[in-house]
Amino acid sequence: SPEQQWQGDLQALLALLQDQVPEPARPTLAALQQADAASLSALAERIVGGTMEADDMILAPFVMAALQVAWTRHAAGLDAASVAAPATAHSCPVCGSAPVAGVIHVGNESGGLRYLHCGLCHTAWHHVRATCVACGEGKEVSYRALDEREDGARAEACDTCHNYLKLL
Repeated sequence: SPEQQWQGDLQALLALLQDQVPEPARPTLAALQQADAASLSALAERIVGGTMEADDMILAPFVMAALQVAWTRHAAGLDAASVAAPATAHSCPVCGSAPVAGVIHVGNESGGLRYLHCGLCHTAWHHVRATCVACGEGKEVSYRALDEREDGARAEACDTCHNYLKLL
């Protein structure tokens, strides 16, 4: 399972990066290499759970990279039919993480459909459009962009729960 494999992935990643990172980053790699399994598990829980402490910030990119490798490997090994999610699922059907972005597909087969994308295991799942992913509300959803163009990136914002999702 990814919970058991990610620490091995972290150690492999750290070994590969040892001679590649700038000198100031090497103590961070050493600290992660020397950390015990329980400390690493607690660190991962804080990172994924959004409760990081100030000292976790420098460690987070390496831990998250290892978690992504383990969870992506796990997701890739699953049968797609076994991870079907309802069109209103607000979290990833594989790992339970929140989506990092939504992508509206264009073309004949899936044109106009919105797929949410997981930042942890890279799974994509269909979610109905014009509803807030966080709370399910549809009446108070608006779209905001940095410029007036209709293409590109936008934010789908909910005035009910005050959450937003990047939309491409």
